[in-house]
Amino acid sequence: MLVLTTPEEVRNWLQELPTTSTRGFIPTMGALHRGHEALLQSSLSENDFTVLSIFVNPTQFNELSDYENYPSHHSRDLAIAEHHGVDMVYLPSPDAMYPKDFGSFIEPGSTSLQMEGLHRPGHFRGVTTVVAKLFNIVQPHKAYFGKKDFQQLSVIRQMARELNFPVDIIGIDTVRESDGLAMSSRNQRLNPDQRQDACKIYEALVACKTMATKGNVRGADISTRFEQLLEQSALATVEYATVCDAYTLELVPDIYLHGVLCVAVWYGDVRLIDNIEL
Repeated sequence: MLVLTTPEEVRNWLQELPTTSTRGFIPTMGALHRGHEALLQSSLSENDFTVLSIFVNPTQFNELSDYENYPSHHSRDLAIAEHHGVDMVYLPSPDAMYPKDFGSFIEPGSTSLQMEGLHRPGHFRGVTTVVAKLFNIVQPHKAYFGKKDFQQLSVIRQMARELNFPVDIIGIDTVRESDGLAMSSRNQRLNPDQRQDACKIYEALVACKTMATKGNVRGADISTRFEQLLEQSALATVEYATVCDAYTLELVPDIYLHGVLCVAVWYGDVRLIDNIEL
């Protein structure tokens, strides 16, 4: 397994690959877990070569402390990548990704306006910029993203489509712990009581889906139901619970074919996001 650290090294590696070969790509910020491993497995089964990137992107963080506290386990991450048979890991430094006087950014489209876009201004500009740079460096045929970050997946799909990136964006179902909590590097920061309580997020999501399945498809009722269920926890604080169209992410008063409930919940200073397709 190769570990490369600069765009020039990646470009040289690409030139050595067979011209008819296909590349799958999983961009990550490290702290790999079983959710990332599911992305790796999909890429490995569908492509000739698989590339993993590990880069904690400073431009998508709203809080400096959140960036500074983001877990870093490069030796463990590299061991996981090698175990799965990843062909190349791109592990750039911040200076390699953002040279001095860097000033070119990709503005996200309409799918960025709700939810995370409202509560984390500038976040998606950082996401689209770093993903665009990574696509240009790695030149993948397919790129894999987890559906836990449902809005991020939608934003990247819109960017790739509208900027004509020749890459298929593949969404992979959320991988969950045995109690339903969506796997995330942020889970490591929960204290034992918070971790035990956090399973209520998925329980509430399932209850809301059941509510819709039984006939109440009003978005406001579904959002309110989620908030009511989480209010029963003394540890959780709901930041938002939003029902929107699963493709456009526009707010919808009623769900028909393609609805999704996206939520953000705080446990102390740890912010968890999740969703369920309705």
